[in-house]
Amino acid sequence: MKKIVVLLLVGLMVMAGSVMAFAEETPAELGERPIREERSPEEKRAKVEELFSLYNPDGLEAFNQITEEHKSFHEMAKSIRESFKSDLQTQRQAIRTQLENGEITQEEVQAMKETAKAERQVFKEEAMAIKASKQAEVQAIKEEHKALRTSLKEALKAEVVDQGLVASLLDQMVELLEDHVEVDYKYFEMMQSLRDSEEI
Repeated sequence: MKKIVVLLLVGLMVMAGSVMAFAEETPAELGERPIREERSPEEKRAKVEELFSLYNPDGLEAFNQITEEHKSFHEMAKSIRESFKSDLQTQRQAIRTQLENGEITQEEVQAMKETAKAERQVFKEEAMAIKASKQAEVQAIKEEHKALRTSLKEALKAEVVDQGLVASLLDQMVELLEDHVEVDYKYFEMMQSLRDSEEI
């Protein structure tokens, strides 16, 4: 029964705050003028790759590597969320079946719900603290990224483009992406540890 309660708890929380969609925050419009139509992620990435090819070919591999790692992280997180949802549905059906077969009573089901609700509140408070810490770190990265994007746009608009400066700014962009992926994994692991502690 404890396992069912925990799965209810975890399923409802679904890794609260463990991941965030940073993909749309990546420096995809660097060096461009404002556009009216939204580009696809593929088009945005292609534009950045073009900048690397022109001004920093040696850094292109690092950019592609961290971009793929970031993509893989979100695919993994999505897979885990879907797995949790599936497990939750399975456990809910198991409870209904047990109730219909007379293996548990309605009173026991209600008691399970109340227990899960109390435990979920504790879990939620701890999860929200983790989320707040992550948001603070991500916000700092976003501010750095914003300043970097401005610098890169200005460098590209110069009458004579300083290729060394642009190359350096592109390298810094990769470093920011690496920082973000590191934050993603750090807080994901913290949420995993919190979830695992609830199963003990």
